Amino acid sequence: MLLDHVGYRNEISMLTMTANLLKSRLYSLNSLTFTENDDMKEWNKYSLMYRRGQEDVLNITIKKIEEMKYSLIQHMAQDIKENNIGAHAPFLSIVNGSRQDDSLELDSSPFLSLDSVTITVKKLLRKNIKLSQVIDSLFEDLEEEADMIMMLGLIKEKSNSSSEWKLFFDEVESSEYNKTPDEDIMELYESMLLPLSESYPDIFDTSIYTPHSLVWANHLLNDYSINDPLAIVPI
Repeated sequence: MLLDHVGYRNEISMLTMTANLLKSRLYSLNSLTFTENDDMKEWNKYSLMYRRGQEDVLNITIKKIEEMKYSLIQHMAQDIKENNIGAHAPFLSIVNGSRQDDSLELDSSPFLSLDSVTITVKKLLRKNIKLSQVIDSLFEDLEEEADMIMMLGLIKEKSNSSSEWKLFFDEVESSEYNKTPDEDIMELYESMLLPLSESYPDIFDTSIYTPHSLVWANHLLNDYSINDPLAIVPI
């Protein structure tokens, strides 16, 4: 089959989106409260019975989705442990012929969070204190500028030869995508990175922060990221 591989990034996104939609529906149901009493008409009582049934269905479904999400995180952690990295966007078998999705024998492990198997802005900044300090001084609202900060952090981490995500970075670099900087990338480079390089040459080294590195980071952000919270899925 050509379309049988979904990929962790897509699966996480779908599970998160579905859970959020169901939670929104459950919140709407719980925002209005009704008290059943003997004076209510039969159809009112049946409506409340139906409502309670809907709440039960939603709660059970949300719990099941959270269990599926946790199982997925366990599989991701196991794949990372075994260096089973390399699915290419759009995560279909037609472009991932060598990708194997056999069931993994999962290790018994303590609770794993999504942060433990993804690349987040906080992780990137913790790995480079000097970059973190400059980022704090440059951006007033880190959440609002998360995309840009993620790109800056990814480029810096890619230059680290001992990075825990080196295999992933190299795999993405070798994959097929448009590596030519377009007009928007060049504008971003000239308006932001060049001034940063002049102000902080030790942090924003022009041999590292180049138009091509911006293209690479933008590719990761577009094809390997999830939202809520923003993170890169490195497998």
